Amino acid sequence: MSSLDDKQKYPILLLERHIDDAQLISEWIKELGHLTHISNINNFKTVISQKTWNLIIAVLDSNETENQNILNIIKEASSSILILIVTSIKIDENILKNELPHNFVILYKPFSKDVFLDAFFSLTGPSLDRRRKTDRRKYKQKIILFIGAHPDDVEIGSGGCMARHFTQGDSINILTLSSGGSGGHFATRREEAKKAAEIFHANLFLKDLTDTEISHVDTINLIDEVVQQIEPTHVYTHSIHDVHQDHRNVHHASIVACRGVPNLYCYLSPSTSIYFKPNLFVEITNYIDKKLEVLAVYKSQVSKRPYLQEDMIRATARYWGRYSNYGLAEPMEIMRQTEVLF
Repeated sequence: MSSLDDKQKYPILLLERHIDDAQLISEWIKELGHLTHISNINNFKTVISQKTWNLIIAVLDSNETENQNILNIIKEASSSILILIVTSIKIDENILKNELPHNFVILYKPFSKDVFLDAFFSLTGPSLDRRRKTDRRKYKQKIILFIGAHPDDVEIGSGGCMARHFTQGDSINILTLSSGGSGGHFATRREEAKKAAEIFHANLFLKDLTDTEISHVDTINLIDEVVQQIEPTHVYTHSIHDVHQDHRNVHHASIVACRGVPNLYCYLSPSTSIYFKPNLFVEITNYIDKKLEVLAVYKSQVSKRPYLQEDMIRATARYWGRYSNYGLAEPMEIMRQTEVLF
């Protein structure tokens, strides 16, 4: 990234309570802006009125009352200030449009440097964007399809990978082939699946096959329909080495329906057998909390499934981390791979 001289740098005000996150953002834009970091909302109210700011980066991850106070402070500032809202909670953009007389962009956590910079330059415009190195590789979005027989299958086996893909701005798609009626009330499980998908802003394809009776033949067409619609670059599905008949049949159907997808992986389930033989170990140390967050949505299952307890999720990731320099990892069987995953 090429530097700007001091007169060209943007005055930027950052409200972020976590010093590590503030330091990371500061490093990403150090060549582009004079960054002032504020960690306290009371100081934020004072500082925002002391200077002409080009851009405000405000992190809204507190309680609803404090978030509203932050928005009220911004609302009183000059309408010419650009606003980058950073958050891990769902925000109604239409409400913000009514509240803020500013140009703003919402950026959802977690995110990569490339995704952050794309949001930054979408606000500041091409004049700054052109000052990046001309040979900067443009971020290439992957289209990811996670396939599971039941609600929570894909999050258990690949929730960390899902968080990593979400962080780097990939398109997240989840195909769940049944409502899991044998493991709980189908309506409850469907709602939990929808809430879990919202965390990663995933497109959810929720089908109505009968739990415990998913067949190989019936499933191929359902998977193929989604594959044709979204044209995934990467697919995660069940392993053949699984004692649950639904999982095995979904695996067989995925192999057929996804025969044209260049990258195909099989994830670990609580019911996979000792014959599960992973040859890829995806580092998820920085994503384990996000995986636990999405699994916690499945309240009807967490209360009665030992494998969904937090200590078990962490212990499983820790075990497979022995193959990933002792970090935390999710194991995958590579069925087909044409490029490095991460």
